[in-house]
Amino acid sequence: MHASQYFCHIKVESDFDYDPVFRLNRILPNDITIHHFIKVAWDTHAQKDAISRTYTYRIHTTKDAFLSELSTFYPKENMDVELMQKAVEILPRYRDFRAMCRQPDRYRTTHCELTAAQLLVENDGERLTFVFTASRFLRGMVRILVGQILEVGYGRESLEAFENNLKTGQAPAFTKGAYPQGLYLSGVRYDFLEWPLI
Repeated sequence: MHASQYFCHIKVESDFDYDPVFRLNRILPNDITIHHFIKVAWDTHAQKDAISRTYTYRIHTTKDAFLSELSTFYPKENMDVELMQKAVEILPRYRDFRAMCRQPDRYRTTHCELTAAQLLVENDGERLTFVFTASRFLRGMVRILVGQILEVGYGRESLEAFENNLKTGQAPAFTKGAYPQGLYLSGVRYDFLEWPLI
């Protein structure tokens, strides 16, 4: 999984007397970039204090070597994008995503407040972007959701069966998560911080 927006916290007793963004970026590997340091309350926790998270999943439907590490290739032949849109529109009606979790028994509850679910279509269907925002996500949830929506789009699972899994909490008979390359953590929200998605 990639992250285009990610927050972590550290505790320091006094202000830096140098530019920490510049220094860290000089020593970090090229695939990690620090953009800002933000002062917050001493007891702030980057993970526990988040009120929502947004995950983006990117697909290209025409093979492109330059996108192979940034997006996932699924061919558009026999892909019914309108049916996939209908599957995405169903999601905010449900709160229990047990059926879309890799290890549901690890959790006290599999309820998630999914506040947004979108499928954006660009370049005549050559670029597809799923965007999901929720209070929390379960292990493997986004990749399983996208994988099952693709099964609907390719006609290997019916829309009714997809919704029935959500209703009953019963995992699909065949669960295949979407490939990892297309997945991004693209936004984290806090009640004390307004920051645009990347």
